[in-house]
Amino acid sequence: MKQEEHPDITRQVNIIHLSDLHFGDTHRFKIPASTDGDVPLEKDYPTLIEKLSLDLNEIDHNCPTIICLTGDFVDTGNVNEFALAEKFIKDLLLVDSLKHLSMKDVFVVPGNHDVNYKEEDLGLRFQQYIEFYNRIYNTSIKREEPFKCQMVHNFSKDKGYIIACLNSSTYVQKGTQDEKRGRISISDIENLIKELESIDSNDLNNSIKIALIHHHPVLIPALAESARGYDAVHNSEKLLTELKKFGFHIVLHGHKHDPHTFTEDIIPAYKNNKDIPMMIVSGGSIGSKELPNNPNCINSYNKITVKWHPKGEQSRIRIETRGLRMYDTDNNLMIPTRWNWELMKIDDRHFFAKNNTPVIANNYTARNFQEADEEEDKLRIKQYEESRGNLPVLKVLPSLVNNQAYEAIIWIVQHRYGEKKLDKDIPTKVIYTAGKRFKVIEVTRQENKHFTAKLTYWGPMLIQCKMFFEDGHIFRTHLYARMPNQY
Repeated sequence: MKQEEHPDITRQVNIIHLSDLHFGDTHRFKIPASTDGDVPLEKDYPTLIEKLSLDLNEIDHNCPTIICLTGDFVDTGNVNEFALAEKFIKDLLLVDSLKHLSMKDVFVVPGNHDVNYKEEDLGLRFQQYIEFYNRIYNTSIKREEPFKCQMVHNFSKDKGYIIACLNSSTYVQKGTQDEKRGRISISDIENLIKELESIDSNDLNNSIKIALIHHHPVLIPALAESARGYDAVHNSEKLLTELKKFGFHIVLHGHKHDPHTFTEDIIPAYKNNKDIPMMIVSGGSIGSKELPNNPNCINSYNKITVKWHPKGEQSRIRIETRGLRMYDTDNNLMIPTRWNWELMKIDDRHFFAKNNTPVIANNYTARNFQEADEEEDKLRIKQYEESRGNLPVLKVLPSLVNNQAYEAIIWIVQHRYGEKKLDKDIPTKVIYTAGKRFKVIEVTRQENKHFTAKLTYWGPMLIQCKMFFEDGHIFRTHLYARMPNQY
């Protein structure tokens, strides 16, 4: 059923999350110097954009797409490095699958490497980044006003999302406590609150809300580095409190070059609020050769989909981390033209703000099984026999199909644990039907041993599962796909 046929709304956005490009001496795709120190002039050495464009070929043009870059565009913050970063962004919008996007769909925040941290004067520290920012966005921000790069972008009415770009590098300066640690000042948080409060409350609630920052707002053990004096962003606890209060769904950051996904779902026992957990995505470095001392850590970026169902207060966030494979199966370093992107991991989570199951009350009677129950139980056991131990199960999630609300994931679970099933006891195919509004789905044993299928929907539905066996036996049963915001 299409969204126009239903009074509710859902919001969905696809995100390409790139972080820590590090154009400069440590850039992965910079032609390495020889042992004599000379740099070969190789025209066929691949660039980052050339390699990345090959991996961005499946973009759903029916769903809003944005590009989020979370800082450290360059190594040392000089003019030549920023010129390379600027060209990369412009070339990104020329990739075939992204040509429908513009700079209005690109969101950036500065990293600590994007400022000249040796300078005491704020304007001198930010001069090159502000000039880079002005060029890509055609703005005229003064170098001493980097806080003007920190803003809330409100696309709630036309595209269904709100982006908060946060500058955690304003106070990065050599020889200070902020040299390696980001800071969000109280005035930054106050300005963020005012901008969010200025948005119509219905628009705010109905929108997907995404925050970008360079430094890590939450320090988990995997991101800690000994002897570096690292901690989470200054005032991060105040920042996260406000982001959760306004219902932000996801925070994207970089800085550590180490990809992680986790949730910020701490609720003090003295508070009664039932906040939806906020997803935190620590992006790996897509472009630096300086990676954590971990053999599993490689250059990476994220493809993310966020779905929000305002009425049901349900969200689903799917993060696909893509890694740059540089070594062959024998662990030999391949030539750069052979490097390729591959799936590292998928983290697919869904969240509910309200209880979506009824509270279990003690207002029923429970007794021991009795002899008189045995005859009735034979009917239950008969279901095992007629299905030959093949039992359909169902899970309901917010759908990642644009303009749909929910999806029912159905599969067959085989009973009789520990016993090896004969082929005659496993269906040759299963057909799922849910009425004339839905496609009829047929799954064969050869295609999928679990007979997994998916049906997307706006309203509840009864699904028929029809199993066919090789000896001609047929078994039918039904499952109910409910509305998760209703009991």
